[in-house]
Amino acid sequence: MFVLFLVIFAKNKYLMRLLTILLSISLASFLYACSGPSIEEDARSAADLSRISNQCAIENDMTGAGKAYSEAQAIMEKYKNLGKFEEFYEIYNSYLQESARVEDAKLEEEADAALAEPAGTTNEKK
Repeated sequence: MFVLFLVIFAKNKYLMRLLTILLSISLASFLYACSGPSIEEDARSAADLSRISNQCAIENDMTGAGKAYSEAQAIMEKYKNLGKFEEFYEIYNSYLQESARVEDAKLEEEADAALAEPAGTTNEKK
């Protein structure tokens, strides 16, 4: 069937040029789609940026918080425009939850270490 199309297009110079252009655009689009970051990489980056934004806000670094937030939103907007936001958001949310678990474990470890110190002993010099 493909050969039939080639025979028909080969008889007409303009149709052959059109076919060449369409195939070139298709190949370029395919290569572009394959070369970009994966949805998982983008979701992890957006989750990291969201975490950084929150941490900066806690530390009253509003410039850093705003920058990280804007970058995370740009990644999210990309998937909204592609129509893949639901898939992206599921992965993004799992990375956020993973990050929260790690952060909670660190805080819990620090609290346990602080409670384990005997009363009255500190690292401060008198």
